[in-house]
Amino acid sequence: MCGISGEVSRRQPTVDVVRRMADTQTHRGPDASAVRQWSQCVLGHNRLRIIDLSPGADQPMTNEDETVWVVFNGEIYNFIGLRAELVTAGHTFQTHTDTEELVHLYEEHGPAMVEWLRGMFAFAIWDDRAHRLLLARDRLGMKPLYYRRDGHKLRFASEVRALRTASDSLDSAALGACLRLGWVPGPSTIIAGIEELPPGHLLEWQDGEVQLRRWWQAPHRDSGGVEADREPLADVLVDAFRRHLVADVPVGLFLSSGVDSLALGYLAARAGADLTGYTVAFDTGPGEAREAASVARHLGLAHETITVSGAQVLAELPRIVADLAQPSVDGVNTWVVSRAVRQAGLTVALSGLGGDELFAGYSTFRRVPRMVRAGRLARGLTAPARAVIGQAAQRLPRHDLRRAAEATTAGGWSAAYAAMRGVTGAAEHRRLTTGRGGEGLAGLVVAPGVDPLDTVTQMELGNYLPYQLLRDTDAMSMAHSLEVRVPLLDDAVLAAALRAPVDAEGRRGKARLAAAVHPELLARVDRPKLTFTLPFDRWLAGPLAEPARAALDRLADPDAGLARTELDTLWRRWEHGQVHWRTVWALAALGLWLDA
Repeated sequence: MCGISGEVSRRQPTVDVVRRMADTQTHRGPDASAVRQWSQCVLGHNRLRIIDLSPGADQPMTNEDETVWVVFNGEIYNFIGLRAELVTAGHTFQTHTDTEELVHLYEEHGPAMVEWLRGMFAFAIWDDRAHRLLLARDRLGMKPLYYRRDGHKLRFASEVRALRTASDSLDSAALGACLRLGWVPGPSTIIAGIEELPPGHLLEWQDGEVQLRRWWQAPHRDSGGVEADREPLADVLVDAFRRHLVADVPVGLFLSSGVDSLALGYLAARAGADLTGYTVAFDTGPGEAREAASVARHLGLAHETITVSGAQVLAELPRIVADLAQPSVDGVNTWVVSRAVRQAGLTVALSGLGGDELFAGYSTFRRVPRMVRAGRLARGLTAPARAVIGQAAQRLPRHDLRRAAEATTAGGWSAAYAAMRGVTGAAEHRRLTTGRGGEGLAGLVVAPGVDPLDTVTQMELGNYLPYQLLRDTDAMSMAHSLEVRVPLLDDAVLAAALRAPVDAEGRRGKARLAAAVHPELLARVDRPKLTFTLPFDRWLAGPLAEPARAALDRLADPDAGLARTELDTLWRRWEHGQVHWRTVWALAALGLWLDA
């Protein structure tokens, strides 16, 4: 896991700029740093040594004749098989990393090389013969990559802050989307002029010209697929888990009491892996630590509980928010857990993230289609009747009911999804932005599927997963030089989950995942999950009240430009229990991020 940076230009690129970009990303790779220059390109790399710890495996890395160079962030889980094929094709290797395969794959296949890769990755390849730069990103967006263009010049980096300049301004559409959803959908970023390379995309630069193209798109669910006709999910999961264990440094496990996390615990026991499970407990109570410890004993895994102080989290909140790649309502939990696990001596941790998206574990899979169906019925009403319903919705006592009713009268998948995933409703958003922010849904991916389940899956894979969960996980773990791997989002697991949603026994969703791992997990599928939840509701009414209120005031400044009277009203409604704490925290987090 690393940080990459660089610049290409028809004229001499700026070495010092790339050095400063690399310095900004030292936390991503504290073990080694290097910058290399050519006539039209400069590449920078910060390395966190995980596979082949020798200095000879540092980057930028090249092929045999030093004509193709790469800087790489991520892990390639099929690199051993790829190496064998490339050696047979006549290539020679100088290291034992999973990086050197990339330059030789490029020699064999050019940009199409990405189709051979199984893993999480963002990389840049400089072809010094063709004077061409290739940027590539993995299928789901596990590893980040940002860039900005200035005429014939292009700069790129693993983090937005490495590309920022003193003259930057906010992107108004991205700001509006952040206010509505709680995150910034790509390819825009919160900073005007900086773009995110979307998941499953390639960017080629040559002689100042840029071509951007998609190389992978999530397949639709095979609604009639049955696992009995395909490779068993159980075998795919075991293979993926074993591949995610490959490392020359200690590997641990984020262990909670949820099905996704416990599935990894069972897979670890089956693989005979010498892993320690780490569970974080808050100082207000044990949470899920007791349950996780009990399961760890049952599986024969070592286990540690790390207790986190609320006062400590509050004291470090400015740094936590500053470590976010972009403003987000989420991420604080991941920062806290990652720091604790890194301090325990780990460099790599496995996470159960992704199971809910692939195996329909969220309430969005049930509630969004219901809202869409209700919206179709509402469209049969007269316009005055819909207006009356909309006005009545704003007087409902609960925020979730207000947003659901509002989205139902609006109709459509995007409104329903935003009502479930977002932090403000359409009416709240219009009031806060005084109508300048549109609907606040700029960049939201809507991909109609073969059925409602498939449509929600496409929306989760194209929105919430890459632009909040994976983005925040990367930023908050790498802030502590910790690599987080997600076996349940392995490319082969993804393909198996989507092509056969039903197993031979007719089990779907989380029941299918649980049964594929171990029958004992089936009893936990419908059990309420205890979560490591920071008590933001209590904090906002107590020690966090003053900084949160100041952060909301910050949003009335000219660059953000929100309506101060509406911010005041929202705060009063929160104090009277009429607004959910998540909405207030989302706005406060945005204000804190802007200050940082």
